[in-house]
Amino acid sequence: RNQNQNQNESVLSPLTPTPPADDGGVAIAALVTQTLSVAVAFALLTLGAKDVPSAEVSLIMLLELALGPLLVWAAVGEMPTWRVWLGAAGVLATMAAESFAAVADERREGSADYSAAERETGGSGDAAA
Repeated sequence: RNQNQNQNESVLSPLTPTPPADDGGVAIAALVTQTLSVAVAFALLTLGAKDVPSAEVSLIMLLELALGPLLVWAAVGEMPTWRVWLGAAGVLATMAAESFAAVADERREGSADYSAAERETGGSGDAAA
């Protein structure tokens, strides 16, 4: 009978809540902090996504994949594997390439706008002329 009771307890134990350990409120503080930080992060992401192209927003979100292991390494000392470093380098290289392409496009558009304005004014540089 005791053995059957132990088997029933082992089956039910994942389903039954266990009381929190007396950790001085650390678990509650961690839960509140994480909940607030995620809520603030998503609110800022939603607000910022209005002004930033969607491709750039998704690349910025990928930064978490690159910076997460680095922060864990710095804070806890857990050394990431070479695959993690390779993945982080790939994400950062993609972000750098996208940023350089965006800057090049902006410069091209800016010089085209300047050339068009110069043609309209007859090369004097004065729009009122």
